[in-house]
Amino acid sequence: MAELKHSKTPAIKIVRDLGIGGVRILELPVSHHHAIAELKEFPQELGFPLTSPRLYSVMNPLDDTFPGSGAHAHSVGTEKEIMFVPMGLATVYLWDKHGGHVVVELQAPKKGEKVQALFIPDGIWHTARYKPGTVMNVVASVGYDRGFYNENPEDYFVGTEALQAYQRTFPELPK
Repeated sequence: MAELKHSKTPAIKIVRDLGIGGVRILELPVSHHHAIAELKEFPQELGFPLTSPRLYSVMNPLDDTFPGSGAHAHSVGTEKEIMFVPMGLATVYLWDKHGGHVVVELQAPKKGEKVQALFIPDGIWHTARYKPGTVMNVVASVGYDRGFYNENPEDYFVGTEALQAYQRTFPELPK
């Protein structure tokens, strides 16, 4: 994507497809003069709106009182998310309906590094674990609606083999 003429910060780039349900690694533009990640000009193939209605942060304090988030998927046709970590380290676990599984570590960039982000399309089961002191920012494509969330793996996975593969893997995740 081309740079905006009035800006020195380039657009978000897709770095690679992780091979399950459209999950991708992104590179976020960073203003090197201010170390600010600027989210604008989402790649059209992500299906993200031009303006994001919701940005929220998930934090695990240094006392490790919130080490992980609950497993869930957003209903197809609803919420997409872009996650990035400005401080600390988060491990995101992702599954497709057929049991395909990938693990992504998002780490705060060091000086001179690009900001890596994770794009999670609607319909992908995911959960995250956070090291103490981690902050994860999430840009959501829609406003919050509890009705978009599926938190029951029996309703999500297709076939008993996929569900059993998930059930074998999930208990092994760090608590």
